[in-house]
Amino acid sequence: MLPMKTRPQNKTFEEFGIQDSVSFGIKSSGLAHIFNVLRNQLYSDKITAVIREYSVNALDAHVEADIVDTPIEVTLPTQLNSLFKVRDYGKALNDEEIKDVYAFYGESTKRNTNDQVGMLGIGSKSAFSYGDNFLIDSYIDGKKHSYNAFIDPSQIGQIAKLHVEDTNEPDGIEITIAVGPEDYDEFQRKAENLFRYFKVKPIIKGVGEDFINIEDEVLFSGDNWYWRKGEDSYRGGDAVAVMGGVAYPIDRYETDHEGEQGELLRDNLVMEFDIGDLDIAASREKLQFTDYTKSSVKKRLVEVEKEIIAEVQKQFEGCKTLFDAKCLWNEVFDTTSGLHSLRGIIASKLEWNGEKVKDGTFSTPRNYDLYKYEKGSRGGKYRPQSKGAFNCRNNHVLVFNDLGHRRGSMGRVLSLILEEEKVVYLLELGTRNGDGDTPSLDGYKENSSFDGEVTYLSKLEKRRLSDFTGYGTVALGSYNPEASKKSASKILELDWAEVERYNGYWKGPRAKSEYWNNVSIDIKKDSGVYLVIDKYLYRNKENQSWRTGEEPKSLWRYKEALESLGVTLPTIYGVKIKEHDKFNASPNWTNFWDWAEKAINDKIESENLVRKLKEKNDADNLDLDFSIEKFLRDKTPEEFDNKDNKFLKFARKYQMSLHKNEKEKLSGFANTARLFDVKLEESVNALSKRWEKVLKEYPMLGYVDNRSEMDDVIGYINLVK
Repeated sequence: MLPMKTRPQNKTFEEFGIQDSVSFGIKSSGLAHIFNVLRNQLYSDKITAVIREYSVNALDAHVEADIVDTPIEVTLPTQLNSLFKVRDYGKALNDEEIKDVYAFYGESTKRNTNDQVGMLGIGSKSAFSYGDNFLIDSYIDGKKHSYNAFIDPSQIGQIAKLHVEDTNEPDGIEITIAVGPEDYDEFQRKAENLFRYFKVKPIIKGVGEDFINIEDEVLFSGDNWYWRKGEDSYRGGDAVAVMGGVAYPIDRYETDHEGEQGELLRDNLVMEFDIGDLDIAASREKLQFTDYTKSSVKKRLVEVEKEIIAEVQKQFEGCKTLFDAKCLWNEVFDTTSGLHSLRGIIASKLEWNGEKVKDGTFSTPRNYDLYKYEKGSRGGKYRPQSKGAFNCRNNHVLVFNDLGHRRGSMGRVLSLILEEEKVVYLLELGTRNGDGDTPSLDGYKENSSFDGEVTYLSKLEKRRLSDFTGYGTVALGSYNPEASKKSASKILELDWAEVERYNGYWKGPRAKSEYWNNVSIDIKKDSGVYLVIDKYLYRNKENQSWRTGEEPKSLWRYKEALESLGVTLPTIYGVKIKEHDKFNASPNWTNFWDWAEKAINDKIESENLVRKLKEKNDADNLDLDFSIEKFLRDKTPEEFDNKDNKFLKFARKYQMSLHKNEKEKLSGFANTARLFDVKLEESVNALSKRWEKVLKEYPMLGYVDNRSEMDDVIGYINLVK
């Protein structure tokens, strides 16, 4: 679809020497087929299409009536009312206008303006993609004119005027569509997603007043764009282009943007465009990445890059010290900030006091020793670990050891760590350097440029270690009631926090009971998922009755693997091996390995993962000429006369199989299946067989071997019916 205001097209031939010609058209015998294509094959998401097309048409009506700040009204279907309605208060339509707008495909009054979204004259019939009829009420000059648009036996459709009655309602149009009970929730969910980008939110009826409650947490914003917070934008999806209140994903691979500007195209970025700035598909479901669209996106990205750097720089200019600037650097580029993936764009351009802020640390000069108090792998107690740099955070403290020794130092710093929740670094002076200079605190500051606050170790209160839980001396043979309870319990609860703490370390806690917590469970009344344990070690899938077990810290990989598939783990209980038979015989309890296998198989079935994995593997192994492979990746349905031809069907499957995010997801799925020993069917070369059918239908494709011939392929495929 072209921008709303049609651009002039370049002529591609000379009208010289033409003796006779005939204009293209559609015979009456083909109307039913063409209208069926427009109704049933134009939209891939028919519910969203219905909500979007009539809501956007209502917005256009308000633009035409110069009441853009007046919200439209949308009624969503519920169990009490099965109707979806869109009401505007723009210019109403008389009988002739109703017929022109709703009965004729291709009729539009919006082609000479960039203030309104509609153009092709197709969206007003989108209700036919969902059902066989819809109602149109036109309120004009105190009269309500009602019409029924329906598909008649000819499959072409008609509009019938039902009645006229008096009304006190203001002028405007209301569209009413009957919705099936199975679609009520989907209408509500998709309406919420669509309306979140409307500048003037609709008045929503049928559901709660706070229905449209999705609000982006904005980190930075500029002219016609904003950057929203995300967990880790490096793994994010597509940026969003909003035009005419409708959001479209921007596929970075389609825009040909590489390098810095390409890194901006994350799902954190939302850009607003004027109507007509981008080419969109006739279905209005996605963008067409024409040269015009790519140019518009690139122009906006240049503006975003410039403005986002300026916005971040403003914050750095407000810092009083280099320490503050480095703390801000870490805060801005933290993996949860939403700007982590843009370090390559922004970080190298930031300055404080005329100097580049390259990172968020102060390196430790020679002849100085820096230690950070971290929990050790054994026992979980804090101990000093040697570090090469001080990492700047607002809760990080630099303690200078001015005592010259560490005796009693732990009793001085633990209050900062445990009670004030500070991260403590300890700075100590080394020996003289080669020039004979004596290391000093001033020398450290000068050589490292550190200008933050320094706490002197001697100024910290010296306290006994026994003041802090877990650090006092415990007499041999002392009674531990918690450990005694665990030893007597038949069932315990797995502590995932402890599993995560020791994940990746060679050894876990000295007492393996630390992985488990006491819990009160009745085997007959309660239910859940369990592991067989012995001496607090769990039995894996193959050796549930053996005398050996595995340390619970290794369960973390199973948890991560399941969660990567979107499977949420329940509470896991550890059942002492002597009680295994009782739990195994109970219908209320499920062994973890059986539960996990069922969860994976349910995921396989619900998302057709095995079939998708077969197609991905087959696509990877399919031996295609480079030109054909690139041609398959780039083709879209709009380029072909027949949208159901074998080549296009194959191209869709091929494109889907090679999508980067899909491949990563499927590879993760395969790894998880292998980890849990879930058997997968072997590939049946489905794509290879499809390609053989394509070559049989279009045999000339087998002789295409260079790029210069690719331009003729579409014409060839369109020619072969």
